[in-house]
Amino acid sequence: MSDAVSTIAVIAGAYLIGSVPSAYVIGRLVAGIDIRKYGSGNVGASNVSVHVGKKWVAPIALFDVFVKGLLPVYIGGEAVLDLGAATQTIAGLAAMCGHNWSIFLLFSGGRGISVGLGSIVGFGVPLFILWAAIPGILFSLTPWRDSAVGWLIATLLLPIWALWAGYGLWVAIYGIGFALITIIRRTTSGGFKESLLSYGELTPARLIWNRMVFDRDIASRDLWVHNRPSENT
Repeated sequence: MSDAVSTIAVIAGAYLIGSVPSAYVIGRLVAGIDIRKYGSGNVGASNVSVHVGKKWVAPIALFDVFVKGLLPVYIGGEAVLDLGAATQTIAGLAAMCGHNWSIFLLFSGGRGISVGLGSIVGFGVPLFILWAAIPGILFSLTPWRDSAVGWLIATLLLPIWALWAGYGLWVAIYGIGFALITIIRRTTSGGFKESLLSYGELTPARLIWNRMVFDRDIASRDLWVHNRPSENT
């Protein structure tokens, strides 16, 4: 198999594997629910934790991190196909796009942090430590115990960490892509007009702020994770 065909196969496979909606499948099989209609509406482990059960977080997280995120980057790397940093970068971003806009869920999905975590580990554990340090510190030291802000800051700094730690231009490009995907996903998830109608106190500026900073439509995490968006529209 030529390198070109291998590259296309790895990237396409990364998107398809990323599209496997593990949280949605668990919600259907275990609780008989569409997780998109519960809590935040996010197809991810945190939403499953609240509405299906905490014991299901581990298998979902392991699948998202190691199969969706790490595997495509690892296969494209020197240890397997040695297709180069460009292929690894595109494959990692393709997996995240699959997770966030799954072809199996009509292009809805999760937030991609767990998938990004796996891809970053594939690029290098030291880079992961640099990236994860900020949300870890903020979560442990700040009184509000909200990880969304920390992950946003860490993701915006990822390209800088990649260059500073000597991982090269392509890994920095991965960081830029990760940040852009995160911003797009946070600002476009759910219906903008519907959310403004559902929460009458919101202004467009406040809604954008909440989505960017807190990764939700309203400031209160407790109200948001126990909300059922489908019942508010």
